[in-house]
Amino acid sequence: LDTLFAQEYPEDPYSAFIASGNGYFTLRDSMFSAPMDAQPQENHRYVAGLDFGQANDFTACDVIDATTAEQVALLSVNRASWANMRRRVVELCLRWKVHTLVAESNSMGSTNIEALEGELREAGCKTRLVPFETTHTSKTSAMAELRLALEEGGLRLQPHPAQRHELAA
Repeated sequence: LDTLFAQEYPEDPYSAFIASGNGYFTLRDSMFSAPMDAQPQENHRYVAGLDFGQANDFTACDVIDATTAEQVALLSVNRASWANMRRRVVELCLRWKVHTLVAESNSMGSTNIEALEGELREAGCKTRLVPFETTHTSKTSAMAELRLALEEGGLRLQPHPAQRHELAA
């Protein structure tokens, strides 16, 4: 009975996944239909999310066109120096004229965010950098918002196989 209760009324996305054996997201091909060859548009607003990772995890930076609700770029890199990864993030922000970059501040994130702020300024990038601390509560909320954006809000992602696999897991 406790198992059925947990499955029907999960406390959070992680519990829903564990209890049901299914992924949190209901993935459809239409969610992965953003063009891979997108080019920056002058009258569009771009936002990005950044998660720093190193050896066993990836540094990932997703750029979303907030005007069209489409992913336009994905940086996914690991086993590179922190300076190299930050340089690539700066290049991405410059190319897409990213308005706001939300960066996870956990672990090495806070140190890299501090360095990245200076590097963005030195490059003449006007991107606003917003630190984000991932906690159980904030992750639950972020995943719920992503699910809503994908399933009901029309957010379309590029068809990167690794990205689809991450969402399925």
